[in-house]
Amino acid sequence: ARIPALAPHCLGFCASAYEIAKRQIQFSAQRGLCPVQLDVDAYLDGDEDAVERAVEQTLDALRRGNGMLVPHVDRYSYQPGTSQAILECLARAVPRICKQASFDRLVIVGGETSQTIFKELGVEHLRLGRALEPGVAQGRILDGVPAGKEFTLKGGSMGSLEALEKMMGRQ
Repeated sequence: ARIPALAPHCLGFCASAYEIAKRQIQFSAQRGLCPVQLDVDAYLDGDEDAVERAVEQTLDALRRGNGMLVPHVDRYSYQPGTSQAILECLARAVPRICKQASFDRLVIVGGETSQTIFKELGVEHLRLGRALEPGVAQGRILDGVPAGKEFTLKGGSMGSLEALEKMMGRQ
């Protein structure tokens, strides 16, 4: 009998506001993904510890399983400067999380999200593998902080409801 391969230990980031991305996260959370909210409202109100709390909560989630940092905005949603603030929060959090966390695969949802993350981690070269489904890429990171790790990424508006499950190797 063949022993099934273990799914990789995944660290994820999503800054997409698309409804499908939110539904994909919710679907995977019901199956064990630990989403961690980064309180962007608090950050915009001047709470410098908002990013630090999210970093610590993400590291804690990763000790329990697969974790995904997801910026959350209520009061400042769709206001000028909010999108930039979300990316600033990610830029501050991502290197700290990736340098401390133990994970096999980086899972990224959102085009601007992936650009920000790869820039902050010094990633310039990827080896692409076979698409998991239309609009969902996978492969290996060749340089930067996460060199040698697997990655999967997709645009925020892309993918089936089960896309994150596929990205995490659980389907």
